[in-house]
Formats: sequence, structure tokens, C-alpha cells
Amino acid sequence: MPKQGHIPCTMPQRRWRQSHDYTGLLIATLVICSWGLHLVWVLHLNFSAIPPISIIGTVLAQAFLNTGLFVTAHDAIHGLVCRHRIINGGVGAFCSAAYAALSYKTLRRSHWLHHRDPMGSFDPDFCDIPDADFWTCYQQFMAQYLGPKQLLTLAAAVLAVSLIGQVSPLNVVLFWCLPLLLSSIQLFYVGTYSPHQQAASRNMQHC
Repeated sequence: MPKQGHIPCTMPQRRWRQSHDYTGLLIATLVICSWGLHLVWVLHLNFSAIPPISIIGTVLAQAFLNTGLFVTAHDAIHGLVCRHRIINGGVGAFCSAAYAALSYKTLRRSHWLHHRDPMGSFDPDFCDIPDADFWTCYQQFMAQYLGPKQLLTLAAAVLAVSLIGQVSPLNVVLFWCLPLLLSSIQLFYVGTYSPHQQAASRNMQHC
């Protein structure tokens, strides 16, 4: 679970857009539909009938769409998907759950703690292990959000898709599990690890 402390975790008051601009909602809808349709298609691919280069491209494409799904949840946390709070939160909750059975409430709370105390003792995304390498930080980061409940939900989903949907286990691993793993590594590196490393380097230069 994310780090706990006495820092206030109430969400900051944001100015919700008053215009009738539904661009964010349209983009979110496009991302969700693209992710879902592509996932259904790749899960039913005849693995033996496509060349290796196409398999690699398909895996990377699904990883890209997974990343878009999580970014949409992040945008919802910042109130950027829709000016209606209920719709905005609903989209964020759906994208969080569809991405990896994540709790939108936990993501939202942890993200605002991160903004309130970046790289501090209350930042749940910051790896405070001295001289920790990338994989150690990645493991700690994932442990903040992927608990037994999320892992059991993902396992049940994989089992249900394999049995009820009559999908090959190889397709599930190659086109669902692997892209999810690649996406999480990309998101962690670009959104958390690299910015923290750059900030730490700047702080060391100023010492």
C-alpha cells in the first residue's frame, strides 16, 4: 500500500472547465475503443500463421494502447477527461480497472500525495532506498499498487478469457500479459524513474 503519513491527503480544489469542450472525452473514448478492439482481435490471432516481425509489432502496438489507457486514467485524476465530475471519475475508474485491476481511488490519492511532496518522505512514487537500481525502484513502485486483490483479479480475468473465450493461453501471455508488463516499465521509467533521477542529479550539482 502507498506510504502513509500526516501530510493532508485531501484533493486540491481544481477549476473544472465550464465550456462545452468534450475533446478530452472524445479522445478517451477513442483510446478505450482502440484498446478494447485491438485486444479482442490479437487474442484471437492464429499465432502460427503470422511472421515473427508481425508478432513483435502487435505486442508493441498493444503495449502502446495499454499506456494510452493508463494515461487516460492519469488525465482523469487531473480532471482533464470531462468537465462533469461523475463522468470524469467514471472514465478514470474504468481505465484503471481495465489496465490492471487498479483502484482509481488509490491511484488518485497517491498521485496527489506525489504532487504535494515530490521526492519527499510522503511521495508514494519515490524510491527512498539508497543507491537503488532501476529494477529495485520498479519493484517497490509496483508493490504500491498491485496487491493480492489486484493480482487475484488479473489471474481470474486471464483464466476466464482463456476458458470462456476459448483463447489460447499463448495468446493471452504474449498479447495481453507481455504488453501490460512492457507498458508498466515504460510508464514507470518515463513518468517516475527518469524525472526523479534528473531531479536528484540537479540537487547534487547545487550542493
